[in-house]
Amino acid sequence: MTSLMKTTFGEYIRELRLENNLTLTQLAAKLNLDSANLSKI
Repeated sequence: MTSLMKTTFGEYIRELRLENNLTLTQLAAKLNLDSANLSKI
């Protein structure tokens, strides 16, 4: 099993977000989502 398979979808999104130096609010804006809803993933 790869390390990717051991993480949840939310953890995977967080890792990608941090690698791209984006805050949760910045990512939500790029995705046209409310940051409160994105944070629940």
